[in-house]
Amino acid sequence: MVTHSFSMSRLRLSLTLAAAVVALSATGAQASTGAVSKASAAPDRTQQFCTVDLSHANRQDCFSSSRAAISHATGGTAQTLPQARADASKTAGGAAQSTTAHQSSNYLVSALYWWQNYQAPVLYLYGDHPCTTTTADVDYSMSSFWNLNPAHPEWDNNVRSFDSFNNCWTKVYDFTYWWGDSVGYADYVSNLGAMNDRTSSLLIS
Repeated sequence: MVTHSFSMSRLRLSLTLAAAVVALSATGAQASTGAVSKASAAPDRTQQFCTVDLSHANRQDCFSSSRAAISHATGGTAQTLPQARADASKTAGGAAQSTTAHQSSNYLVSALYWWQNYQAPVLYLYGDHPCTTTTADVDYSMSSFWNLNPAHPEWDNNVRSFDSFNNCWTKVYDFTYWWGDSVGYADYVSNLGAMNDRTSSLLIS
């Protein structure tokens, strides 16, 4: 009877050790292949096209279509991004001046995309003025996606491309409050590469 109990104990111990080895192997495989990611699930259908007012406490509104969101971000002056580009666009040599009078107090300044190559979901960032002709100053900033109103922390570490408008360039940072690795200032980036899934704050100039 004692021998039988001892044998059963050894069997249970062996099974426990085998399970632990399998778990450790799986964890090691994830680490070696980069399967572990900071990224979270994409926003649902109601959060695919959202705007953020950088001039008024990062107030956020979401819409059923990109046209509705862009119209809101531009005060009704545009419904597509090509239309929004009718305003000034910064170039390497400085800034090109807009030839069209802007009829709204809303200026689309940047768009953040969940996927590479400017694919939705998207956050359209807008403010009450276009950017200056230099990146020596900061026109707009976002210290954290947690500071959106309402907060949308799922965007933290989930930006993979961005675009800029109205004489603005965008710079994204790895950590909150503009710290760590960064990309920019740039007019647009179709693939953030090593900075994919790492943006936690940004500056716009």
